[in-house]
Amino acid sequence: MSRDYKKELEWENQKYKRLVAKVDKELADEFLKKLDKPYATWLKEEIEKFLKKN
Repeated sequence: MSRDYKKELEWENQKYKRLVAKVDKELADEFLKKLDKPYATWLKEEIEKFLKKN
């Protein structure tokens, strides 16, 4: 049985929102070196903290 990539993409687009930002390369590299976890995990945690406060 083959995967239905179109169906997977539709499901992903309904479930998730992709957040992208352009950041100066040197700044981003320094930030990612100091981050102790994957960026996506850190961002999700920060969004959750922010929403709890507000």
